[in-house]
Amino acid sequence: MAKADKDMAVGLDVGASGITVAVLNHAADAGQEIAGLGFSPSVGFDRGAVTGLDDAIGSVRRAVAEAELTAGVNISFVHLCSDMPDMLVRLGSVKRQIDGGRSMGRRELLETHEQIINGCLPAGYAAIQLTGFRYYVDGKPVSNFRGGGGGELQVEAVAVAAGSSRVEELHRCFTEAGLKVKQTVAGPVAAAAAVLDGVEQELGVLLVDIGAGMTRAAYINHGSISDLAVFPAGAGHITSDLAVVLHTTLEEAEKVKTIHGIRPVQGHIKLRPISGLGERNVPGDLAHRVIKSRLEEIFEFINGFIRKLDLTDTLPGGIVFTGGGSRLAGILDLAAERLSMPVRGGTCRMVPETVSREESYRYTNAIGLALRGAGQRPATRRARGRLGGGLVDRLFHWLP
Repeated sequence: MAKADKDMAVGLDVGASGITVAVLNHAADAGQEIAGLGFSPSVGFDRGAVTGLDDAIGSVRRAVAEAELTAGVNISFVHLCSDMPDMLVRLGSVKRQIDGGRSMGRRELLETHEQIINGCLPAGYAAIQLTGFRYYVDGKPVSNFRGGGGGELQVEAVAVAAGSSRVEELHRCFTEAGLKVKQTVAGPVAAAAAVLDGVEQELGVLLVDIGAGMTRAAYINHGSISDLAVFPAGAGHITSDLAVVLHTTLEEAEKVKTIHGIRPVQGHIKLRPISGLGERNVPGDLAHRVIKSRLEEIFEFINGFIRKLDLTDTLPGGIVFTGGGSRLAGILDLAAERLSMPVRGGTCRMVPETVSREESYRYTNAIGLALRGAGQRPATRRARGRLGGGLVDRLFHWLP
């Protein structure tokens, strides 16, 4: 097995249903291609949070081992997608004097970023990611983050955060699995890198990720996440609803959801009861109403997020749906009707042809993470080696 090198970027996503790993070869002669993928059921996790450390470590190792085998590399560093129900977004700002008008060094800038985190996050929360950096010298915007001339530097950034204990336990899991986390990224940011183009991210778009256990709505504007809301229900809850109402197994309920989606169902559906013996007929209209009811609940959550942001139907990028739940038949038509905005399905680019269309959605975040990792500046990677782990280590990778 070959050693991993500077031409490989590895993304790892902890999803509600599985751990996915994507290895991207971004060597000049490769032209960016997926070298390998890995998957393992996410045992030991619940909606992105560690619930059983030993089981979680095993899940991560199995997914990584499969990716190593398919890519022919050893994986020791990963870019991690962190998605949790209590995620929030806060805008922070801090001002510093620039002594004698000199430029600021990276160490001083890191201290500034840490001040932003401490100043904008509520107690009990830890930063997953800092993004959307803006710099002003004496009140005027500048592109050079080191400051330059002037007397006062103001730094603004958006902090994506989650509960401190959950973030720390997640990083502990990866440390004990023998991996080093180069960067943590919020799920919507990872998905955006895989399904959105640069124009959409600059002009404004609402990205909605309907996962198995959660639905995330993120407003992305000027190239970074501006706000985020998490709804603790997803496609897996539709399956559970069907199983309860139709008195059938989860496997049968999943088939009903996959086959019919949000389309009206005429007549009756034959289902195996929970006992597994024989078949019974249930009204197709009942199944349709169960699916539609849960989706309308999710759409109302999205509508509330839109109202909070005071967005209108003039949002240039409209709404882009991704995640396993976005694949339900008829969901985009219902979304366009309920949300009164242009909608489209987000398709993950760069999925290898060997991966079936039914499974390709699983790898969206992992591939987005790898793409972001491949785009990091070499100077940032070198700077990391001069510091230890923990918050300061992650701060280096948040630098633009």
